[in-house]
Amino acid sequence: MKVVLCFLPLCLLLTSCTPNPTNTPTERTYQYYDVSDKHIEYTDIFTLEGDFYLYIYNQECCHCRSIKQDVIRYSLDKDDFYFLEYVDDIPFSYEDVIYTIGAASLDEFWVTVTPTMYYFSDHVVVEVYEGTSAILDKLEI
Repeated sequence: MKVVLCFLPLCLLLTSCTPNPTNTPTERTYQYYDVSDKHIEYTDIFTLEGDFYLYIYNQECCHCRSIKQDVIRYSLDKDDFYFLEYVDDIPFSYEDVIYTIGAASLDEFWVTVTPTMYYFSDHVVVEVYEGTSAILDKLEI
């Protein structure tokens, strides 16, 4: 009986010192509201000054969700990165998005898929990155 009573506290001590993998710190999970100050309205796209990236996403898009953490994390310390959530009143076209390069107004601008990232310089679309691979490659993530 004494052996069992001595052995039991030793077992409890050993198991309490064993690292618990569920208590290890995890990387922060970001939400789009964490970058709410970087969200713009569709009508403001061509009013922004300087050179910048515009990332267009859809909350329901599985591809957008797959790179969400990487894109938000990348944008946190960037002053030239904006977000726009795709909604139905943003023009959608099956025409190749590459034709939006050179667009200088909303009349010349459309979205084909989400996610898509545009690079603007002096109020003009200069580059377009369509899909997760192209976006992650450009951001070097």
